[in-house]
Amino acid sequence: MAGGPECSRPNRLAEAGSRYLRQHSCDPVDWMPWGAEAFERARRLDKPVFVSVGYSSCHWCHVMQRESFSDPMVAEVLNRAFVMVKVDREERPDVDTLLMRYCAIASGSCGWPLNVLLTPDGKPFYVATYLPKESLVALAVSLERVWRERRAEVLEVAERAGGLLEQYRLELTPGRIPRPGEILDKAVSSLEKVYDAAYGGFGRGMKFPMHHVLLLLARASMAGDRRALNMLTGTLDHMLFSGVHDLVEGGLHRYSVTRDWRLPHYEKMLYDQAWIIQVLAEAYAASGDRLYLDFAVSTLEFAMSWLWTGRGFASSVDADTGEGEGAYYTFTLEEAEAEGGLPPEAIGLFNLSREGNVFEEATGARTGRNLLHVGERLDRAAEMLGLSPDRAWEVLEESRRVLLRIRSRREKPGVDDKVLTDWNGMMLHALAHLYWVSRDPEVLGVAKSLEAVVKDRMDGDGISHVCYSGGECVEGMLPDYAYTAAALASLYTVSGDTEALETAKSLAKGMIDRLWSAGGGYFRLSPPGSYTPDAPADAEDTAFPGAYATAIHALLLIHRATGWMKAKEVAMKSLKRLASRLDQEPAAHATLALATLNLAPLAVEVAAPGVAEDFRVKVLESVYNPYMVIHTYMKPEDLRGIVEYAASMTTIGGSPAFYICHGGVCKEPLRDEDRALEEVMRLSKKAG
Repeated sequence: MAGGPECSRPNRLAEAGSRYLRQHSCDPVDWMPWGAEAFERARRLDKPVFVSVGYSSCHWCHVMQRESFSDPMVAEVLNRAFVMVKVDREERPDVDTLLMRYCAIASGSCGWPLNVLLTPDGKPFYVATYLPKESLVALAVSLERVWRERRAEVLEVAERAGGLLEQYRLELTPGRIPRPGEILDKAVSSLEKVYDAAYGGFGRGMKFPMHHVLLLLARASMAGDRRALNMLTGTLDHMLFSGVHDLVEGGLHRYSVTRDWRLPHYEKMLYDQAWIIQVLAEAYAASGDRLYLDFAVSTLEFAMSWLWTGRGFASSVDADTGEGEGAYYTFTLEEAEAEGGLPPEAIGLFNLSREGNVFEEATGARTGRNLLHVGERLDRAAEMLGLSPDRAWEVLEESRRVLLRIRSRREKPGVDDKVLTDWNGMMLHALAHLYWVSRDPEVLGVAKSLEAVVKDRMDGDGISHVCYSGGECVEGMLPDYAYTAAALASLYTVSGDTEALETAKSLAKGMIDRLWSAGGGYFRLSPPGSYTPDAPADAEDTAFPGAYATAIHALLLIHRATGWMKAKEVAMKSLKRLASRLDQEPAAHATLALATLNLAPLAVEVAAPGVAEDFRVKVLESVYNPYMVIHTYMKPEDLRGIVEYAASMTTIGGSPAFYICHGGVCKEPLRDEDRALEEVMRLSKKAG
């Protein structure tokens, strides 16, 4: 398998499909991939299993590798004490989620690299994140002795951990589903309490984009909530003109370690690009501000330039190069002067200095290096400096050209070329909605290319999570089904592609057959196996909208599009099991709150028999409503038999008809196209 480092004695990871695992193939640590073989070895040797979870673009994962896992002395201690297992969290999100859930219970301070000690039967008993070399060695020596001399205590801790993990299942108690309008208002009110009016975002510490929250604010804004619109635009206006957003080549870094979005962790993840495109498209729909649409398009351009593989989008761009973390993105004023210099206005506009506006995270010391960081919307900063908005944009463009020349001579960050089905599903979803608001045929073309990628990964109604060049595939999990099914259902509405809807329904069926626990009333993250127990997937949102809630949204949307009752039945059972959580913490379950809008009058279905596709175009150009389903067809057979209610919605005396349903109720059909369009627009403004 190409792409790993070269060494004389590679370990078992040398032939792994994952780039991250291959990066560890020359470590003297005797790594094994996650699986039955590792646990069988642990039982045979009577050793704990040391599981280290990371990903290719993770800066601190690479630091721990350089400091510890590449050191023969450290490796000797680890190999003696444990069976060592390496996990790529992007390849095995089910394993990562299980261990991260334990970390949250046991420690509360979680991140990557994530290092967990398990018994040979797979029960966790110790967790840590990044550890310096001396601490890791001391820990290994101590735990080796504890395992040998105080085994009963270790097993008691592991049993208690297993019980706490089981408690997650028991916390899913049925309740009343709140009214969608009420839950939106409650979520917005709770977000107001933690909104950072000075810099946008939420809280006063490090800042993540929190795409799920921004989407909730966008939807509430479209329903007329001015509080939501102010928080949405306030966050975007700070974030888009800060260090966390690469103003030179585009793309969003994963998060900022500072409250003002200035200092990023430099990895660029596909999921962040996908969700910020969706957020920006919806911010444009809610506000009418063209700036957001332009940034959505530039983010897609970045993704096409850096991540497009020809067979889908790669998963991430590394934070590090050989020169260090973020070295590709930062610059000194001397470097800029050697290229002819930046415009004089750039110093004030972007907060640049010879001391640098980038500082060491640990010490706060300035590094002499800079990023383009405005800290607020460009035109507002320009006004403070006495510049016209046009001149400010010229300064940005001139600065970009200088910095692009500097970057062109640097080592580029590596790209992890794994093409993950779930993250590509997120991008497909974003592109469907970007196409809706932009009407750009090139955007639709990329979406159709991703649709082909999805179909190529399917086997019947099943789908793979990732496939490698050697033909090895990882079985699909809840995110692969949920995000992709929701995306294809949305693609159908904006394009009329009946194959997209047919594939969405097939994926929904596969998701239910493989991942729905009818007895438990919940979705699993992955099919239960020996070391991935039958447990509910996490219901909360994380760095992006959660898969569990997206599965519910996908099922409700597909039910509304096709009439398939099984989809609604499963969605409602699952939603009721989460209703009390949603009522208590709506902002923490923003995607779940948004899924409930499928039950409100905002949910509009339009069936137009005898009507050509140009009516779909008119609707899309007149209103944006992500809960709308549109069918146009000359005769019911055109819908390939997948829309069960199409047969009852026929032309009237051979003339076109417009059936409009909302909130589960259908009105008498209209015959006039203009009246139908007006009604669709009216209903799409109701919050429910």
